[in-house]
Amino acid sequence: MDSQLPLRKILSSAKELGLAGVCITDHETQALYPKAEALSRESGLLVIVGLEYACQEGHLLVFGTPILKRYLPLSDILKEIKSHGGIAVAAHPFRWDSPYMGNAIKKHASLLDGIEAFNGGATAEENLRAYDFAIENGLPILGGSDAHHIARVGRFVTNFHTPVKSEADFIKAIVKAKTAKKESESISGHAHKGSSFVPAYSR
Repeated sequence: MDSQLPLRKILSSAKELGLAGVCITDHETQALYPKAEALSRESGLLVIVGLEYACQEGHLLVFGTPILKRYLPLSDILKEIKSHGGIAVAAHPFRWDSPYMGNAIKKHASLLDGIEAFNGGATAEENLRAYDFAIENGLPILGGSDAHHIARVGRFVTNFHTPVKSEADFIKAIVKAKTAKKESESISGHAHKGSSFVPAYSR
């Protein structure tokens, strides 16, 4: 999420929808990171704080890294994220109303850890293009609400088929899903049966 919504409203809405956790990915800041553990205890939800990073080619959802240099080229920032043990997910890569990453990610697909193929602010066609790209490149498919309005919270979600109780579990599950997809022999245009991630509507 990257919005001006009051955090407690986000958490309350997520809980009402039956979600187990939320990722907060504000633009270019992880200011909430020190509060994540306390927010998790208070809300009963797992609160993971990352950031939405604007590189020269578009946006990335980044987790598990310290503050990064701003506005680097995609190839440079992906390598820096890896050097810190973090993960990078291409955010709404085919959405026209924001920095358009599009086919620029093709030559860097091996450095990505996933694709936000189901984005709450993208059109069905834009999401399907991202979904097809993820399938073609053997990358985990994630869903995110990209909620700027309370009604959008939980519009798209990511379902984990393994327990995720911490940020470390979250990162490990995504990395594991990427490995599983690369080793799979039956990738198709639909959600892969062996994937740890199955985007779905929550309404």
